[in-house]
Amino acid sequence: MRNTLAMAALLLAAAATAHAQMKPGLWEIRAKSPEQDAARKQMQAQMDKMSPAQREQMQKAMGARGIAFGNDGAMRICHTEETVKRQSAPVHSETGCEVKHSASGSTRTVDMKCANGRTGHGEFTYASDGYKGWFEMTDPARPGKHRTEYDAKFLGTDCGSVRPLVLPAEVAGKKG
Repeated sequence: MRNTLAMAALLLAAAATAHAQMKPGLWEIRAKSPEQDAARKQMQAQMDKMSPAQREQMQKAMGARGIAFGNDGAMRICHTEETVKRQSAPVHSETGCEVKHSASGSTRTVDMKCANGRTGHGEFTYASDGYKGWFEMTDPARPGKHRTEYDAKFLGTDCGSVRPLVLPAEVAGKKG
């Protein structure tokens, strides 16, 4: 569960960088890294061992935050006009982190610095209905750099059964 929440936080940070081209509706985001691939496999193995009731409870918990996972591991997020506006503010992936955004043409850059020594840098390039990019993080608790590749696409204005995204309180409380 902790890996899932960490992954979701990083994806939220990536999604937030998309503000200039972000629009309300259903987005599909794929994240690829050795750590996240392993976490997805571990999470799937744990879900396979759960009873149908436990699995439903887990899916409801993620769904209540506006996050749904497809069978292929892609995350689907429903953005409203309000979540698009609110994500224009700097996003904190965790308590004690400062995230700064900059833009040049269709490319946005994000830099993260945390009180616990974690740092990160990423770049995202946008097209009309999606974005691709990467985010690389260094964590004093884990040796080496950890890079995640992102590929997101806009699926449409109708979110279907995916509930609107619930932003972390620290983001939702700020005005952009």
